[in-house]
Amino acid sequence: MRFTLFLLPFVVAAGCGGVISGTNDGGSDAGNDVVIPTTKCNSASDCPKGYECAYPGNGGCSATRQCFPPAPACKKLVTGCSCSDLTTTINGDCNDAFQQPVTGSVCEGPHPCSSGLSCEVCDVTGFSVVPQSKPNSGTNACSQQDISSFVTACLTASATQTTCSAWQQAHTACNTCVVTMQTSATWGPFVCDQSSCMINAGGCSDIVSGQVAIENGTNGSCGDLTNAADECVSYACGACTDDGVTCANDAEQHQCQAYFYAAQTASVCALVDAGPSTCNPQGDSDWPAFINLFCGTGP
Repeated sequence: MRFTLFLLPFVVAAGCGGVISGTNDGGSDAGNDVVIPTTKCNSASDCPKGYECAYPGNGGCSATRQCFPPAPACKKLVTGCSCSDLTTTINGDCNDAFQQPVTGSVCEGPHPCSSGLSCEVCDVTGFSVVPQSKPNSGTNACSQQDISSFVTACLTASATQTTCSAWQQAHTACNTCVVTMQTSATWGPFVCDQSSCMINAGGCSDIVSGQVAIENGTNGSCGDLTNAADECVSYACGACTDDGVTCANDAEQHQCQAYFYAAQTASVCALVDAGPSTCNPQGDSDWPAFINLFCGTGP
């Protein structure tokens, strides 16, 4: 979620728990339809003898592994586009079974982008992640009244730059915790560069899941992965002032999908269950709890 300093609209980016859905492809078995059991598995040892444990080609990027019977003969192997690298085509077998999740049968190219928005950056090859700093957590820098008045002055529909600036001047200690720069040693609920700010959904995830201690800025925690995904969306959609949500939804499914896939499938993210309104506030009533994690009483 990124926005011009405290004045909406936001660009909404999903957190760790978001589900990435890919396009489905039924695959091809040269006319010989195969009935595939839906028994879930972690390895071939969980399946009947001779069966394989693999991902179904029509399951999209959120697919789980299933037991497949021995593959029949067919004239052409099934292909799919890797969810972890949208430029790479991989082969399945004649059961439409793959060793990793795939989205669609053909890669859309290195920079797929389908929203049609002129503001969307479809080529994210120039993007690089700014490593996440440790989040402020339960600092008690802000009272509940401070937080409530901040939301009113800076985040609601009635907020203006004048009301927000006045609040910041009157609440300097709280503001120092709430509004942090991307270059700061620790991050608060809002992380800003010179032009805009992003909500710290990754830091929130690490606070509520107790993963702050394993952060290292390079996929050490679920927050690290969430931060990378959110930063990619901000890179792709930062110029979409009026169509931020539409752009973000498209970027999550396309040019930034690998980052969201990495967060979705990481074992550390399986530990996170913060709820969508806690670490990805959706409205004015959600902001106080989010800010309180960092600058109030904490989790």
